[in-house]
Amino acid sequence: MPMSYVFCVAISPSGELLASGDSDGNLQLWSIESILSTAFETGPLYFAHRSKVKLGQRLYAEALSDAEKVIELDPSSHLGYDLKYTVLHGAQRYDDAFEVFTFMLSK
Repeated sequence: MPMSYVFCVAISPSGELLASGDSDGNLQLWSIESILSTAFETGPLYFAHRSKVKLGQRLYAEALSDAEKVIELDPSSHLGYDLKYTVLHGAQRYDDAFEVFTFMLSK
């Protein structure tokens, strides 16, 4: 693969995409999340941190998805269940939160 020099880089206003232009006039579009997940280990602690950040932003669906990923990666840890409970409680899904809490106690 021939080497090209990158002449410009721009990040989308949402912070989700990165665009780069090279010396041959080619434009590349990248997902910043994909770049970061490839560059860093995407273990349970990564998703736990991201879930907490999304929860702080009241992005409950995204926070829940990350909490469930923590459970998937480490089902024996209480961390994912605690996050899932906190997210569901924050989203005012009290019945679901109680179910997770009950399950967490059984572990």
